[in-house]
Amino acid sequence: MIYTIGYAALGYEEQDIIKKLKNLIQTYDAHIIDVRSKPYGMVNLPELKKHLGDRYHWRGRTLGYPQYKELAKTTEIPYDNIILMCAEIDHKDCHRTEVAHILRDVRGRNEEIIHLLSPSTKNKTLF
Repeated sequence: MIYTIGYAALGYEEQDIIKKLKNLIQTYDAHIIDVRSKPYGMVNLPELKKHLGDRYHWRGRTLGYPQYKELAKTTEIPYDNIILMCAEIDHKDCHRTEVAHILRDVRGRNEEIIHLLSPSTKNKTLF
């Protein structure tokens, strides 16, 4: 299953966001795939790695840069359930939606793509 989320929808404090990401990992038995081109902002790479451990993966070099459409076609993500994370709240304003569709094709599965907490979808609550 492929999920997407904009972490800005999870709050404004780093510790709150990390706590909610941990909850998402448990709820969906998933790995967080960070597709931000630069792994810092409200939530920074060292803190995410420290608190989420091996369930957090920064893939900004391949999935966050302008050439992500081509790079995503060759990117393998071996986890069954993934949550593509970027900063944008609405998936329609973020490249993670395109990345999700490309990865679904690369994975060769007929997976549903679910956009968590996006104002453009009906799934606005998680916790």
